[in-house]
Amino acid sequence: MPPTGGKSKGNKRGDARSRNTTPISSTSNDQASNMGDTSSMSYEQLLKEHGSLTSPPPVGSMKKMLESLKAFGDVARLRSETCDKGMREYSKKRKELSETLRQRDFAAKQAEEDRKQKEQKKNKLRKEQEQESKQEKEQEEAAARPLAVGAHALAPQDGSAPEAPAPDTQPPTTEPAKDEQTAKDRRISTISEASETSHQPRPEPSIPAFQTFGSDPSTFDDPTIYHIRDWTAHDDEEDKKEILGVAEYPHSDLHELTCGTPPDKDLVNAKPTNQVTANQFATYLEPYTKPLTEEDLAFLMERGDRVTPFVIPRRGPKHYKEIWAEEDNGLFGDPVPDVSEQPSMIEANGSLEQMTDEMAETSNISLGPMMSRLLSTLRPIHRPENAESAQANGTDGTDADGDVKMEEAGTSANSASVKEPPKPATYFPESSLPGFKQEFPKLSGEELDERLKAQLRYIGFLDENTEPDYEAHLDDEVAARLRYLQEELQRVSIINGARKARVREVVEYAVAQQEWMTISDDLDSQLNQAYLKRYRNTGKGKNKVKRPGQPAGVATGVSKPSLGESTRAIMQRRHDWREMIGPVVEYGKTSVPESTIFEPEIMEKLMQEERVKYAQAQESGVQ
Repeated sequence: MPPTGGKSKGNKRGDARSRNTTPISSTSNDQASNMGDTSSMSYEQLLKEHGSLTSPPPVGSMKKMLESLKAFGDVARLRSETCDKGMREYSKKRKELSETLRQRDFAAKQAEEDRKQKEQKKNKLRKEQEQESKQEKEQEEAAARPLAVGAHALAPQDGSAPEAPAPDTQPPTTEPAKDEQTAKDRRISTISEASETSHQPRPEPSIPAFQTFGSDPSTFDDPTIYHIRDWTAHDDEEDKKEILGVAEYPHSDLHELTCGTPPDKDLVNAKPTNQVTANQFATYLEPYTKPLTEEDLAFLMERGDRVTPFVIPRRGPKHYKEIWAEEDNGLFGDPVPDVSEQPSMIEANGSLEQMTDEMAETSNISLGPMMSRLLSTLRPIHRPENAESAQANGTDGTDADGDVKMEEAGTSANSASVKEPPKPATYFPESSLPGFKQEFPKLSGEELDERLKAQLRYIGFLDENTEPDYEAHLDDEVAARLRYLQEELQRVSIINGARKARVREVVEYAVAQQEWMTISDDLDSQLNQAYLKRYRNTGKGKNKVKRPGQPAGVATGVSKPSLGESTRAIMQRRHDWREMIGPVVEYGKTSVPESTIFEPEIMEKLMQEERVKYAQAQESGVQ
């Protein structure tokens, strides 16, 4: 192996290098610059370029491959040295930067401490000056105030101001004449002020009593809050802040973002007697966590029978007691009741001439079914009494001025005690006249029914070609209750059907996410199997004999397996599945909805569709 050219070229040029510096081979730099794209090639590409992956390469290709590998080694070594030098330089710069920042922080802190000390000294000096000025002022006031005891001057008897002593009587002093005159003037003014007032010291200033609760504590407006008021969600925001004593407060406790209400039960007790086993808990939780299937969608599509529950069955021709008696067939010796002898409830029975007190308690006398239904619709009317009606009409026996009339004054007491019964609503005043009543033929119950039906058809209440079916009994209390319950059933069925339709939309989306996750997991498992299959036999070569020029630890005859077409197809399929279908189903991520899924607008539309389906099913008679 020829030696590298870095050392020989360096000796020819006579370059003097230090032993502490890292020698850089010029040949390596020339090779790194002349390699071009060789440095970016991988070992696999190099093997493909100089030979096949299955058979050994020829000798010429082996030499070229060896030269290329040497160039790779030089480039790697050069990169390693450059990276190491860069890291050392980076570490040095980082230390310098940290030291600079530390010194800067220390200088800033020291400057702040100096500033505070200067400020403290300045404040202390100011306080001392103020104290000295205050003491000087007090001394001046004390010097100007006369003594508390003894005579200060000889006061004349006429009450005039005492005369100042003559200048020649003053003791000689060594002060200048100007200071003597100033002290003399000050002494004269002090003596005159003392003579005008008194010879006692100046009184201390009075300290006013601070009235906390005012002059009248009973009328004092105490702002202190001794009781915290209760507040509701409907109160104003400012009132809430005033009651809570805060400027701001959180409007939500973030309960919707938690996984439920935290338990507040005391769990310090010993082991409970009845524990739920893991299998029992898993069995209970399985219906809520199991994957959605087609049976769930079929259940949400089912609506049940929409025709039969809304049909009122006709009542049979026989009484239930008669049917029971026939079924029992007199097994216990009970006589079979003869229902045929009882009067029919859909026909007129008897006449009014046969009415007695005993007959009124039976069903032997009755009107026809049409007249009976008409009379059952009548309701009593509570009319006012005679006095109230007269007063309402303005004919209560008084004149326009409100005075009671003379002829009616005597009868007012009797009329108040005896009340005439009210006359019927069908009363005609002309009925008392002679010839008003005429004899008309009396009609039977069947004739009254026929005449009533003719009148109802004439006014359009009944159809001309429709005959009432009285045997169906569709207008009794039981039928009315059944119709009310059918309406309620239909209303609730429509609401449940609309909710099922809305849940079905959500479930279809959840099933799509579930299927996406299943297929994504299947592609991941296929990709993992392909990876394991590719690297299963790596590193298990039999020939591990080291050849000349081969690095240690590298086995001969073992190459990295290439990616097969099937593996590439799986990777492409997985990429397309995640990038194209994944965003549509949010990558299969499910979450709890923040609000209800039954929005009013959506539910109104679905309920209208359910009403149309109910109407079509009832018209066609198909369930």
